[in-house]
Amino acid sequence: MVCEAEPLSTSRPLAKYAKRLLLWVAYPLGVVLAVRLLLAYLGYDDAYITLRYARNLAEGKGFVFNEGERVLSTTTPLFALIMTPFALLLKEEDQLVEAARMVGAVMLAVGAMGMWVLSRRLRLKYSWLALVLYPVFPLFLMTLTGEMPLYLALALWALVCAAYRRFAGAFLLGALLTLTRGDGFLLLGVLFTTYVLAERRLPIKEAIMPAALLGAWAVFAVLYFGSPLPLTLTAKQAQGSMAISTPFLPGLLGFAFQLVQKWTYIAFFAVALLGLWVLVWAKLALPLLFWALLYIGAYTALGVSRYFWYYAPVFMVILLLFIAGLQELERWLVKYLPRQPRVSTLLSSGVLLVVLAGSLADATQIARANFDRRIAIYKAAGQWLRQHVPEEARVGMLEIGVIGLYSHQRIVDFAGLLQPEVAARLRGAASYDEVAVWAFGRYHPDYVVVVDNSLPHLETLLRERSCEAAARFLGAEYAFQANLTIYRCGASERFT
Repeated sequence: MVCEAEPLSTSRPLAKYAKRLLLWVAYPLGVVLAVRLLLAYLGYDDAYITLRYARNLAEGKGFVFNEGERVLSTTTPLFALIMTPFALLLKEEDQLVEAARMVGAVMLAVGAMGMWVLSRRLRLKYSWLALVLYPVFPLFLMTLTGEMPLYLALALWALVCAAYRRFAGAFLLGALLTLTRGDGFLLLGVLFTTYVLAERRLPIKEAIMPAALLGAWAVFAVLYFGSPLPLTLTAKQAQGSMAISTPFLPGLLGFAFQLVQKWTYIAFFAVALLGLWVLVWAKLALPLLFWALLYIGAYTALGVSRYFWYYAPVFMVILLLFIAGLQELERWLVKYLPRQPRVSTLLSSGVLLVVLAGSLADATQIARANFDRRIAIYKAAGQWLRQHVPEEARVGMLEIGVIGLYSHQRIVDFAGLLQPEVAARLRGAASYDEVAVWAFGRYHPDYVVVVDNSLPHLETLLRERSCEAAARFLGAEYAFQANLTIYRCGASERFT
């Protein structure tokens, strides 16, 4: 790692080298193997958008979703670039998705090791719990195939670097974090402020490489896309303004409420509150806590709609608070049971074991219950489009990730992630249905993919325009709650 806590020394016994080898090599392999065997189905639709960028870049079509349309519709250019060599080597879409999932599993392990090192730096007694709980935390598992495992790992190691006052590494990781998701700039700002307060000077030398990296991306993005800001930001803000949407902060509270339906997470949040008390007084933890507050405040101020992966950084911090809270819980038990140290130790150990066992038992169950059930039926629709529809055909749909990757078609997105005019139309709109009707009239797609009864006004319009059902997929065959229909709208005349 960029900021390893203790450098290797030739004077160390062989046993210590073996222990380090076990941690830095065997542990990530074990996490990857466990994900591959137990959770190989996990993924979500938005992550496939980035994989299509990687696929098109590997095939020489440009850093685009639709060939010839220079629109930045991925929020994570760095992850797209990381996946491009895989797209070059792996010709099948299933293989590319599996590679993304394995990269995510590796990053889960790297993130867990980062939290472990940071916990040790904070002198937390139960730091080893990071290696156990982090890779199985349900919210982190649900983000596999996307960029969030990479984002969390970079953030944790940047904080490790700052804790060990290795700010050159911290700034570099912060720059990579910003290229992974633009909101990584918040942590970079916290690290910069931490440095200035600690060193009483500006980090000129330490900031040269990160500044050059971010500057190069900004220049490229302006020249290539017209702006370094992704269209998805505008689209998600517009979605957040819709009456049917749930904004970021209420969504965060709702997600927490969903978790506390299980008793293990009631204990988890209660112990995390104790940990907040511990870390507030730990000066090394202040950058972490300030970043968490900035993150929540920024997303709330932006007014974006809720998406579960937005909450992963928040729960990463809460997990660290939980580890700190166990130490405080044990201290309280010893304090109030001074004449019975064995009892207090047994109680604290019992709480630890119960919460640990319950969390491990719940992890895969919650992840299984919350995986994206649209993937199988969307994949089938995308494969049908690739086999039966010319690549130059325009295909309209509401959710573009999976179908876009597997179909290779030119996509018209009714949710505004690809066409700026659609994104502008979302703001204040009563429903996606109305926007889809407008987009159909504006772009005249040759085919339209619709989950039955999800967009009733659009489906009525399709029938009025004599669009025929070219293919229908039964939801029961794909463990999905509804059927899906692909309509053909005059495409036969256009491509004859």
